[in-house]
Amino acid sequence: MALKNSIDSFGSISILLHWLMAVLIMGLIIIGFLMTSLAPGPQKAQVYELHKAIGFIVLLMTMFRWYWMLSNVRPAPLPTWSHGELSMAFVSKWLLMLLMLMMSMSGALYTLASGYDINVFGLLTISGFAEPSIMIKDFTSGVHEIGAYVIAGLVILHIVAVLKHHLIRKDNTLNRMLGH
Repeated sequence: MALKNSIDSFGSISILLHWLMAVLIMGLIIIGFLMTSLAPGPQKAQVYELHKAIGFIVLLMTMFRWYWMLSNVRPAPLPTWSHGELSMAFVSKWLLMLLMLMMSMSGALYTLASGYDINVFGLLTISGFAEPSIMIKDFTSGVHEIGAYVIAGLVILHIVAVLKHHLIRKDNTLNRMLGH
């Protein structure tokens, strides 16, 4: 399998980015919704630290994914896709790409503006603002909270669409992203 995309198929880098980020983002969504219900204490702090570290990795991966997506050809749509499906795929893809960037950036800014550090598994620490900013904290908190529901909904929509193509339409949509 080629590293780069072709007009007929996704390359191994696009496929790896897709699946790795899918797992990380679904994990972040689950952790994000669960961590807010934890009682204050060391366990909650550890879960927040994990969420922040993974979120920062997703930010870096998202920036690379944007570069990779814009510098590679996009495989042609399958001939079985309708005009409506093409439009929905285009809109949902770009919304997901924007939300990946918005969620990781708003989460990082919220943390830093609150005066907390982002410790990326002991490999890198980004220091929180010396002077916490209530205005930035409040704004990014709202963006992050609303964005969590929107990205969760889009991920579910994406999964439902893939299952429809694979199980009902029996086309090659899923197989292309699996590298077959």
